[in-house]
Amino acid sequence: MTSRIRLDATKISVVVTCTDCPHWSAFRFTKRDAWQAARAHEKRAHPGATQATSNLAKHADTP
Repeated sequence: MTSRIRLDATKISVVVTCTDCPHWSAFRFTKRDAWQAARAHEKRAHPGATQATSNLAKHADTP
């Protein structure tokens, strides 16, 4: 599995970036929301990649 999605998290925010797409980023307030943004990007830009989907499943129970 290629790890192209990166989350830079603080106590109050998360910045999402993609190492393959330096022009793309997202800003969210929770890791769950960040992984949702990453999954949407992954589906559009990297079909077949599963990093974001796998990580989103780990945060499914968090608000």
